[in-house]
Amino acid sequence: MKKIFLISCLVTLLTGCDPEKCSSFHLANYSETNVNIYFVSQDTIIFKNIYQDSKIPFGSKYCDMGGGSILYMALYDSIYITDFSNNILKVYKEDTPGKNIYNIDEYWSVNNPSKHDYEYIYEINEEDFQ
Repeated sequence: MKKIFLISCLVTLLTGCDPEKCSSFHLANYSETNVNIYFVSQDTIIFKNIYQDSKIPFGSKYCDMGGGSILYMALYDSIYITDFSNNILKVYKEDTPGKNIYNIDEYWSVNNPSKHDYEYIYEINEEDFQ
């Protein structure tokens, strides 16, 4: 009987300590320009257009046990922003100085809309084009 009690306590402890946490990622355009954003890797280009004063999801909502998932930006060789006429406004590389979309800890804001959900937002504004 003691073994069953100990096993049930152990199972409760193991399953109760790390609830599932979910992360979602969004790109928000607060600049004065409608923009396209390109995520470029060796074999893929992901393209998104973002109108002024709008926010779009980037990727899927990621959920896991414990700390929640994080977006792995190093998959992309470069990320660049153009206007709708395809004029390049900004090119990001991992080592680009200043405000950098690759630096999630520093330049992405984090909201916590519910206990186990986290929303990361990168805000594109005029600073990105300087």
